[in-house]
Amino acid sequence: VAEELSAIHALPRFTEWSQLILIESLAYQIKDAKLFEQTRTAAWPELSTSAFIDIARTYLQSGDVATAHQWLEKIPENDTFRAREHGQLLQEIYKQQGNEEELTKLLTRNYHLNPSINSLDKLLEVVGADKQEKLVEDVVSKIRTHTELDVQSVAFLLDIGKIDQAEEYVVKHAPQLNGDYFERLIPL
Repeated sequence: VAEELSAIHALPRFTEWSQLILIESLAYQIKDAKLFEQTRTAAWPELSTSAFIDIARTYLQSGDVATAHQWLEKIPENDTFRAREHGQLLQEIYKQQGNEEELTKLLTRNYHLNPSINSLDKLLEVVGADKQEKLVEDVVSKIRTHTELDVQSVAFLLDIGKIDQAEEYVVKHAPQLNGDYFERLIPL
């Protein structure tokens, strides 16, 4: 009997929750950010980083840039969960706001944390191609100081044509090469 009662009591909440999820999905599809926010907060009273990002994305897609930004500001600075998506939303918000200063800060941080052709190109679109040499040299200098092997750094050096520096880097970190890096080194 206790199991049956438990199942009966769980059913309405499950039904309510599944209906909220369906409404949330519809709200997202029709870009009704306020309805999306209401259903998300009703389904999950304690919102997580993931919820903040989803709500912000919905506001951004509905054209409410300021509210999207407010939702992203609720995410603690040291929270790295869904950091890439958080950064992409911030980029779009700063672009739409015309906030070139914050956009430049964000893209510079992304480039230094994750040097790649893609992050460099995005930064150069904002700061200008004339800054490329300095930006590349700054990151190459930083890469040379690494004490741990970072295969992504080797790939970046190769992508920007710094073959001698890439070779130096790999030789310097040769003692760290083992089977753990095999799959990531083959494409290089």
